Amino acid sequence: QSVVQRQKRVVSRFLNDKLKMIIPLPDYIQGEFKDMLKNMLNVDEDKRPTAKELLDTELMQFQAEIGNNSELQTNLQVAEEKAQVAEESRLQLVHQLQQKDLEIHQLRQQLSQYSDNEAELISLDQTGQGMRLLKIGGLNRIAIALKKEFLPVPINKVISEGIYKFETRFIDCINESGYFYGGIGISKSRYQISYPYNPKKSSQRQGNSQFRNGQRIEMEMNMNKGTLHFFVDGTQQPLFVRGINESIIPLCWLYYENSSFEFVSLMKLFAGTAKSIQGEKAIDW
Repeated sequence: QSVVQRQKRVVSRFLNDKLKMIIPLPDYIQGEFKDMLKNMLNVDEDKRPTAKELLDTELMQFQAEIGNNSELQTNLQVAEEKAQVAEESRLQLVHQLQQKDLEIHQLRQQLSQYSDNEAELISLDQTGQGMRLLKIGGLNRIAIALKKEFLPVPINKVISEGIYKFETRFIDCINESGYFYGGIGISKSRYQISYPYNPKKSSQRQGNSQFRNGQRIEMEMNMNKGTLHFFVDGTQQPLFVRGINESIIPLCWLYYENSSFEFVSLMKLFAGTAKSIQGEKAIDW
């Protein structure tokens, strides 16, 4: 035998002796895992399994599945944490919306306190043959003309300070020719309004839109500035009055028989809504 062969036998015997010292493996190592370790510790490298063979074993495949499941568990935990954060954000938004709803409700209550719930229309018709008033909520809020004549209808509110918005809607104020005749305005509180009266006797100015049946017609009376602005369906009109320095009374007038209007509201405002607009033109009081 050659020297090389003798050396291999010596090394092999030495390694076998060492393995005998290692084996048996601990009792808790059993089954397929124990067999795998023995194969991995085989002295003959040709009989030791390769890395690919080890990875292809059922044991290592099972271990890989455990690793994948662990990753899935981690992903699931991350998703659950994100879902929890989203739910907390949703609850915060719900709380904020509830707070806003409460604030809106409180503001509405405050506004309702500034709505004049005692103001109503006054009939200047002593005979009862020219004008009829109808009640809404116990107050005279609808006026109906019983004849063709200029019929003024004021309200029972004298305005001398603050900012007020008077809203009305005209009904059936168009004749058979399609011509609309009705109006809205103010009068000096100390002035005794004639009944009937003719608005043509006063100077007339053109510039504001002609309104129609059913539209929301408003006057904003700002006694702090002494101004009167008109609105049609929320749109501010260019022609306005300035220089009002005395107490006033809002009023409307009708002309055609069976024409009518509804006094919708008289609201005291915290601040005026009228602003400077293009093409505006002032009329001195």
